Amino acid sequence: MPCLTLTRPEWVLAAPFRAHVCHLIESARTPWPAIAYAAGVPLGMLHTLLFGRDGKVRPKITQDVGARLLDLHLEDLAWMRSTLISAEHAGERIRLLRSFRVPWDQIASFLDLDQASCQAIARNERTCCTVMVDTLAQAGCEWYGVLSDDPREDEATPPIRRPRPRR
Repeated sequence: MPCLTLTRPEWVLAAPFRAHVCHLIESARTPWPAIAYAAGVPLGMLHTLLFGRDGKVRPKITQDVGARLLDLHLEDLAWMRSTLISAEHAGERIRLLRSFRVPWDQIASFLDLDQASCQAIARNERTCCTVMVDTLAQAGCEWYGVLSDDPREDEATPPIRRPRPRR
């Protein structure tokens, strides 16, 4: 029978990665939850990287998380803001958030939209939305602790990436 070997993650200083994420947030005008999903990093981990926990800043992160964050570029976030997809899943997630009594103003703020746009997506009056809005709707469900019947959300969140040319 093969022996299972567990390896400990390699830890690196968090400050350079925090600076990179702050640069992405400011330069791309992108909410931090979208960056977490785009990089394939857990929401809670990125939140504590940026805002700390119990008044303490996170001093280290795993090398894997750092690599995922550094692999995210402004072009990826611009692609997420400009690429249109079906609004079906975003609408389902907005309706799910509303069924758990999350107020419209909080949903709109989380999705970086106005309330009228959120309501239009929820009522299926908009057939398209950006990858960014769809991503933030999924992140919103996770952040507010709203469970979904969507089997894709039970899996680990893969990074969301624009198609890149092969080298």
